[in-house]
Amino acid sequence: MAPALTALGSSHPQLTVTCHITDQAQLRELALGTVDVVLGQRYHHLPDATPRGIDVSPLLDPTPPGIRATPVADHPIRRLLFAATRHTENENPTITTVVAALRTAARERRTVCPPPAQE
Repeated sequence: MAPALTALGSSHPQLTVTCHITDQAQLRELALGTVDVVLGQRYHHLPDATPRGIDVSPLLDPTPPGIRATPVADHPIRRLLFAATRHTENENPTITTVVAALRTAARERRTVCPPPAQE
């Protein structure tokens, strides 16, 4: 999935991809650079501490103490991904589903971008 998202990000630089971590093993893979992105529908094993620059979001599950997360509703791209993947037959969305959701978001300009700085 990571190569597909990386390629899509290259062709649509306005998209912002957030890493979602499901457990310590995936956190280790991200830290080693083995994978770029971990996406899933439900997160049960959130790490106690994450490296700087890696955002943790439980999406559906309650957030344990010490983990900062934002509701899915605050991020249109996350809402879109959740809607696209919530009815799949397994926990992890397929590459096709994720890429289709991101393409739709790019077409509709529903991306997660920081607002312009105000002076």
